[in-house]
Formats: sequence, structure tokens, C-alpha cells
Amino acid sequence: MKTEYPRLDRRFRSDAQRAGQLRQWEESLRLNIQCAKSIEEAIGSRGSGGVMKHGDVEAILEQYGIQRVSFVLANSVRRNLQTISGKVSDWSMSISVPYDEKYISRFSAYADGRLLDAFVKQIWEARQKLGLYGIEHCAGEWDCVDYQGKTLVLNADCTDRSLESLEDQLWYAVDGLGCRPENWGCSIQAVRLSDGKTETLGRSVFAGVLDERYLPDWAAEKLRELQNPQQEQPEPSSGGMEMT
Repeated sequence: MKTEYPRLDRRFRSDAQRAGQLRQWEESLRLNIQCAKSIEEAIGSRGSGGVMKHGDVEAILEQYGIQRVSFVLANSVRRNLQTISGKVSDWSMSISVPYDEKYISRFSAYADGRLLDAFVKQIWEARQKLGLYGIEHCAGEWDCVDYQGKTLVLNADCTDRSLESLEDQLWYAVDGLGCRPENWGCSIQAVRLSDGKTETLGRSVFAGVLDERYLPDWAAEKLRELQNPQQEQPEPSSGGMEMT
């Protein structure tokens, strides 16, 4: 995949307008609409019960980038929740899409819900080939888990950050109001396991708590260091007076 793509604008139109950036927002919307049409065409080419051609998913990711594809798919899935599996439904709800009916309907890929469900799972498979974690690697319900003291997965599907490798996605939640599931809009103080850097991030940027089955050895070692910091030992005393 490319390393850079046109910026995905996740704001309400009114917010972009107030910021004097309506033109940028409209360009992002144009690309969202184009992306939705490409997804429709790819799904339509397989027909009812058909199999998507190898490489179709990868081609769409290459053209639009994983963040935009996920944004458009999440919007599309929410319009078909009756025929969507639980894990894919949870995934779609973990991606913030401003609810503005006038515009979101324009970048929804209209297709049978079962085919959309299968398409999302193929996106997950393609993402894994890129070495990235997703909600399918997380344990528990993403919106019901207390994050404090847990290994979190930065959501590759909706972050604006450049993820050079899978290692940059793993974080350790130290504290913060955002650790509690009811505090969706609050922040979490977290340590990035790859380099030990501490940042304050919103709860919404995380896909969930990493399932221990997927915890790599290097990260397990980092976690042990964070959870059981070595106490500095005092210098041993000679027990007597120092001679001069």
C-alpha cells in the first residue's frame, strides 16, 4: 500500500465550515462517494453467493487506504445491521462516523448485508497481511471493558496516525477517566510498548483489549517491566564509622 493518502475528514460539515475548511471537507466527501461505488462494484461482481476475485479487496485498499475504506464500510454496515454478524457490527460501531443523514447516505455502499459482512472480513484478512491488529484480535465487548492495566490495540481502521508496523499499535493503559467504558469521550494515559513513550489518548482511538493469544513475546516482556517495576535498592552500609 501507499504510505500517504488524501486526508479523510471525519468532521460534521458544519464544523468544517466554521473552521473555514469546507473545500477540504467536500473533497473528502467526494472520495468517500467514489470509494463506496468501488466497493459496490466489487461486491456486485461476485453476485449472489459468488466469490470475490482474488486481489479485489487489496486493489480497493491500495486505491483509497485502509482508513477511508473502513470509514465507508462502517457507515454502510450500520444500514444493514439485521444481517450483519456480531463481530462486524461491533467493528462498525467502534469507528466514529458523524451522523448527518443528508451526507452519510451518499457514501454508503448499497449491497446485501451478508455480502457486506463477508467483504469486511476480507478487509480484515488483507489488513493482517500488512501486519496490523484489528478488533478481531481483541477480547470482550469493546464498549463494556475497563481498560486500566490492560494491553490496548490502537485502532488501525480509524487512526490518522501513520502505522509503520504492528508494534506501534500496542499500548498499556495506566489510568484516566477514559479507562471506564461509560466514559467514551474521556482520555487515557497510556504507554506505547514499542518504545515506552507515554501519551494521553482518547478512549475512542482504541479497538479494544488485546486477546492474550495474540500477545507477542517482546510485548509480554515490556508488560512485565511496566507491571512489576524493579525497586531501586539502597547502597549497602558498612555498619561502622568511616576512618579519616
